[in-house]
Amino acid sequence: MKFAGPERISPVWLCASALVTTPHAGNSRFMRFTVPNIVFFGTIGFVADLFNFIGAQSEILAATFSFHATGLQLGILGACSSLLYMLPTLFTGVFSERVGRKPLVLAAVVGMGTSYVWGAYAGGMGELYCVAGLRSLSTALLWPPVMAWMAKIVPPRKLSKFLGAYNLCWGSGIFFGFWGGGALFQKFGQSFAFLVAAFLALALLIFVIIVNPSGGKGGLIPSNGESCEPDDHGLDPTQVRFFMKQGLLVVIAGAMAASAALYIFPKVGQGLLTEVQISLLNSFRMVGQMVAFYLMGRLSSWHYKQWPVWTIAASLVVGIIVLASGSNYPVFIIGILLIGFGFGGGYSMCAYYVLGLCESKGKGSGIMETSIGAGGLAGPLLSGTVASVSSARIGIFSSFAPVLLFTFIALRKRKFTNI
Repeated sequence: MKFAGPERISPVWLCASALVTTPHAGNSRFMRFTVPNIVFFGTIGFVADLFNFIGAQSEILAATFSFHATGLQLGILGACSSLLYMLPTLFTGVFSERVGRKPLVLAAVVGMGTSYVWGAYAGGMGELYCVAGLRSLSTALLWPPVMAWMAKIVPPRKLSKFLGAYNLCWGSGIFFGFWGGGALFQKFGQSFAFLVAAFLALALLIFVIIVNPSGGKGGLIPSNGESCEPDDHGLDPTQVRFFMKQGLLVVIAGAMAASAALYIFPKVGQGLLTEVQISLLNSFRMVGQMVAFYLMGRLSSWHYKQWPVWTIAASLVVGIIVLASGSNYPVFIIGILLIGFGFGGGYSMCAYYVLGLCESKGKGSGIMETSIGAGGLAGPLLSGTVASVSSARIGIFSSFAPVLLFTFIALRKRKFTNI
């Protein structure tokens, strides 16, 4: 990929900047509103995940109930979605340093909205794979730039609490997205659910065009190799690398468990639960995540400690076992809450270590989102393959093995003892 340099302005930046600004900052036509950072990023997080998971839940329900997908097909749907999210995130965080954050955010929202319009008229699994792929490619343009943008303008010492509040915002969006997607699908059908998601994408597009965060215009202007002083708490390079790798390993484990539950559990629930009940289970997963977001955002006692890794792993493994062996709705809720808590804890740990310790915020956010995508790819693919040769319950149960593997790797003996 060829990035724009100081002598060459990217066409992507030129086209997007034409929408959001004019050459003279004092005569800006659209950017009339400045809001606090948490309002700006919290709105993006809430609304984007609201419509994204209305769309994602509608994809899963359409595959399960409209097109009668097998466990393997559901696993492929999740793997396809995660693969096409994972690969671009390797580059979009760094790319946003060259072309600016806001242009990529606008392009992402347009692409996501287009995928929902397509999904409203999808007539089979082949088209549904394409819809999921376009949605995921577009989402990959969104989150690394947003995370890097936040890490650039939020003071490092305030990053942990800011991320806690921001995570609650996007977690709430996913909660209502899962529930809303199921309710809209059951009540009004596939087309209406997808079109509601497309309308919300249009609303967010308008918001991002006319509103700026109070941290300045860093999202608009290419920075050509931007870096910012990391909040390393006096750690040496060996310690920095250890905690960054630990955060990435833990979030991969959590993403594998959460994505396996998301894509494979509907086969367990088919015949036992309605579309809305299955969707509400995914919403309960977000309740578990938001509890973890709140606790880890408010507390600092877990920073650079090993016990949170054990806690996260225990929550994931117990949640997987309970979900896979449950026979009634309350038990399913307990299992999904535990999985959500584990993934939320892993996400918070990874975000704090990677964004706080990595010098290049674009690179750090890209690596983090790629790791989440890798877990999201491997989880449904592994569980879906196992489900195709045995049962959906055993498919979900199988995801505990990689969780333990990544946890043990993350807890390997440290080469330092001073913290």
